[in-house]
Amino acid sequence: SDTVASVGKYAFYECKNIEYIYLPNSLERIDFLAFYNNKTSIYYVEYDGTLEEFILIDFSTLSGPPASSNLMYYAKEMYFYNDNGELYDFKTLTDVSLENASVICAHSLAGLTLNSVTISGDVEQFVQTDVIFYNCNISNLYFNGDINDWVKTKISQSRSIKSIPNIYIKNEEGVYQKVLEITDIEVSNTGTVDSNTFQLFTSLKNVKFGEGVTRLNMSLFAHIDLDTVILSNDIVEMLSVMYDNTIKNVYYEGTIDEWLKISYAQTSQYTPGLTC
Repeated sequence: SDTVASVGKYAFYECKNIEYIYLPNSLERIDFLAFYNNKTSIYYVEYDGTLEEFILIDFSTLSGPPASSNLMYYAKEMYFYNDNGELYDFKTLTDVSLENASVICAHSLAGLTLNSVTISGDVEQFVQTDVIFYNCNISNLYFNGDINDWVKTKISQSRSIKSIPNIYIKNEEGVYQKVLEITDIEVSNTGTVDSNTFQLFTSLKNVKFGEGVTRLNMSLFAHIDLDTVILSNDIVEMLSVMYDNTIKNVYYEGTIDEWLKISYAQTSQYTPGLTC
């Protein structure tokens, strides 16, 4: 039916004779193990919509095998419609663009082997961020945004993103730059900077938190040796940001009285090279 909104858990569990499945673009949720079968015979899946619509589906995987709800993980052929209304087999692609997607759900790229995936820097929401890239074999991820977009989208909260060897974001000139090779960044107008935001920036040396950055969460620079961090006087709270002598010099763009008003909950009292 073209009006089906969800498929319940275990709905077609162990139905070993299913070969063809049609999914309407009205579908909003597929619960875990809905089609799961260790020796599945599912061959052909047709989705009556675009890839950008498909990745909005909630694949409930609170338990069960990884990506156990996403038919993309099982199907030998997975068909979507392109912008011209033509069917194509997604499984034959090596490069995928999600630049028009504003929401990307967990396991939406389940089990895929791809040369590259490009996502927008304007993504409004990653659902279950930690498993967005779980069980994927992606060689290159292109984040079509700058460092401020990177911070705002919270994409770095995904532990599964560590499995992608080459990740690129755009610099101030709009040119892609490999995250592993970036040494200097400036962040502004992002509000909170969440934990592990810079976990992949292993060559990072100099960071400036400018106007509009108000809160720095835990472990921003864990295991990264920095030369310089510059903090604006917009910051009101820092949580375990600086510790273990990983930062040589900290410059604060405010007075000592303003510095003393910052909340340092759970933050080490030792701040090397602090200059106000």
